[in-house]
Amino acid sequence: MPSNNNLVRDIVPSSGHRLTMRTSPKRAATKPLKPDFAPPKKEKQRSDSISGAKSGKGRLKFITAAVILYAAALFAVGFFAKAEVNLYLKKEIFDVKKTVSAGVSNSEIKAEAVIFDEQKSGTSVTSERKNFSERASGTVVIYNAYSSEPQALIANTRFESADGKIYRITKPLIVPGAKIIDGKIEPSSVETGVLAEEAGEAYNISLSDFTIPGFKGTPKYDKFYARSKTPMSGGFVGEAKVITEKEVQALRQKLEEDLREALFAKMNSELPEGFFMPDGAYKYEAEIRPDAPKIGSKADELGLTVSGRLTALFVREDDVKRKILEPYKDDPDFKNMDVVNFGSIQISAQDTDFKTLGLRLAISGRPEAVWNVDIGTLAEKLALASSSSERANIFQQYPQIRQASIVYRPFWWAVFPKEADKIIIFSLY
Repeated sequence: MPSNNNLVRDIVPSSGHRLTMRTSPKRAATKPLKPDFAPPKKEKQRSDSISGAKSGKGRLKFITAAVILYAAALFAVGFFAKAEVNLYLKKEIFDVKKTVSAGVSNSEIKAEAVIFDEQKSGTSVTSERKNFSERASGTVVIYNAYSSEPQALIANTRFESADGKIYRITKPLIVPGAKIIDGKIEPSSVETGVLAEEAGEAYNISLSDFTIPGFKGTPKYDKFYARSKTPMSGGFVGEAKVITEKEVQALRQKLEEDLREALFAKMNSELPEGFFMPDGAYKYEAEIRPDAPKIGSKADELGLTVSGRLTALFVREDDVKRKILEPYKDDPDFKNMDVVNFGSIQISAQDTDFKTLGLRLAISGRPEAVWNVDIGTLAEKLALASSSSERANIFQQYPQIRQASIVYRPFWWAVFPKEADKIIIFSLY
């Protein structure tokens, strides 16, 4: 089993790149005491011989098992053992305050425009009450089976249902002339709305046929007729709940809040990896669908649907970091530099134009610039090193590394792995 030496190594790549090693003292070995006398021999030599043979075989089995267990333990520890390498990287803090253009074209930083659509529906119970007197209404189809000549009907022309209820058209119209096919009349038709002559629920009727009382007593009476396309509904007289503007605004506000939250959640879930939306680089629009109920209309329940659209401009995080790190652009390791506190830098959108899809980014804060290393390549190099001095030399080849330490897992197995995937490297600042 390996010794407890070299549990932690610290490499300080200064002028001397000194490697310090921690060791532990060894205990002096003690000699066994010799007895002053020899034990008396026993009489039963044959019996002792057989017993001794059996004892020898038992010790051999025990030693063999112990060796196997020891080898298995060494293999298991070697298989699971790892080394943790802590790298303390070069870091500088500086001030930044600048403005950068971003957009889909002709800008310092490229921007991506993305549009998200969503809608939310909801209901609320109405509470205010008022007296109503409303007439039923519906849609009918008027047929001309009389002649090929068109027929003009004036507004308020009466139509009578099978049970004698009168409904009137609300505007004048022309019923097209019938078609004559093979000497037979093929009726023509036109669709229109009708309104009950009186208010009340009695005029709320199902599908029905209608005659035109104005043609009664003429040949046209049987040849001009109408049929319901929809039931007649809406007739009412009495007190009922009504939709108020206050209730509409309250429900709309709730739906817009839910809609806004859903749109931003959708945007965040679909945000491309490595991109972010600067503060204020979006436009949110919402509107009630045209089929919303009218304020003042009779209803026990108010229902609304709000449609919304979120237009957002995304920029790549690495592009913004390159602009922040511009003071170091001539550094040989500029491509390996990173801003490790990017989330604390203030980046906001200014002069956002959603027609040209362009904006300006205001950037300010105290960035922490760090010189990174390729930890994959470093791990492969360390795995090939045959000694601690070779590993120290490898660390010294990286000017980005201020200090490094190695910690073994388990701590008492101070053997550096020969496989790169067993070397865990942490970058510290």
